[in-house]
Amino acid sequence: MSRHGEVTLFQLLTEDDSIEILVQKKFSSELIPTPELRPIYEWAVRQYEQHPHGLAPTFAMFMETELPGHGGKPMGAVLHEYHIPLDYVPDESVEWVIEDLRSQHLRSNIGDILKACVFGVTEVPADEILEPIDALIAGTTKLRENYTSGPEAESMRSYEK
Repeated sequence: MSRHGEVTLFQLLTEDDSIEILVQKKFSSELIPTPELRPIYEWAVRQYEQHPHGLAPTFAMFMETELPGHGGKPMGAVLHEYHIPLDYVPDESVEWVIEDLRSQHLRSNIGDILKACVFGVTEVPADEILEPIDALIAGTTKLRENYTSGPEAESMRSYEK
């Protein structure tokens, strides 16, 4: 999978219009592929929501604010370690980022469910062969529920409006 959507998301967090759309669409940090970067997104959203005029955090704020659990490193330095330059303004829109990360998340979850079923089917005796298939059905049902009524669904419904 490409990291382009994830990289672009963080590059857009210093733009007022982009972070406003992310907040309006209720974009969930769970859709960010790299778990270590999710607290940075959550911090940026909090900064935006706490500002009386709804302003995005600045480049300087990212460079000065420490990310807890990273030995005193500022968020900008952590993003740099992940090859995410904050001083670059991407051509892609925030709407493209939302769609890209949402589809990557869905595909990844589907892949995990299918992989577990395939390995499960090959590792169990014949009389237990339906158990991994039942797990596949349960997993896809849960995934469907999440994408039709859970937080991912809210993010998607907001995006589609």
